[in-house]
Amino acid sequence: MVDRKKFLTSVMYSAGLKSLREADVVTRAVLGVLKREIGVEISKHVEEVLTPDLKKGWQSVEAIGSKDLRESIR
Repeated sequence: MVDRKKFLTSVMYSAGLKSLREADVVTRAVLGVLKREIGVEISKHVEEVLTPDLKKGWQSVEAIGSKDLRESIR
C-alpha cells in the first residue's frame, strides 16, 4: 500500500527533485490543476479509491486556477 511519503519520494525521484518538500509543492500544484480540470464529481470518485493517507492529501488540495498555481509555486 502506498502512503503519502512513498508517493512523494516517487515523485521526487521521477522528476529529479532535490527534496520531499519540492515534491510536495509540485504534487500540490499538479493536483490542484487536475482537480480543476476533472471537476467536483470525478474528484469525489478519485477520493473514494485512495488509501486513507493519500485521501487526506487529496482532500487538502483545492482546485486552482493558473494565477493560484503561480502563487503556490513560489
